[in-house]
Amino acid sequence: AATQSMCLGYYDGLTWQDAQEMFRGAAREVIAETWFAAHSAGTDAQLSEGPRTLLDIGCSGGFSTQEMAKTFPGVQATGVDLSPYYLSVAKFLYPQHRFMH
Repeated sequence: AATQSMCLGYYDGLTWQDAQEMFRGAAREVIAETWFAAHSAGTDAQLSEGPRTLLDIGCSGGFSTQEMAKTFPGVQATGVDLSPYYLSVAKFLYPQHRFMH
């Protein structure tokens, strides 16, 4: 709901779903740009393709883990959280990722 409200304020004339995807897409672009900028000095060919693993500390219900995994297709994503409830939600919603306490 918070993302929906923010998106509607930024993107006039779009459905909330389209506005939300534009907002999230912009965030994914920043994540990718930051990662590649930090690793551009490396010579390892794998670094130019993106990370192989991803750790999301404080993942809550897994949404942030999923969005970061979308940024780097094929990454092995792991989310960590203190709440068993949120971890249950994350495991249910995003079974392709690993979630742990």
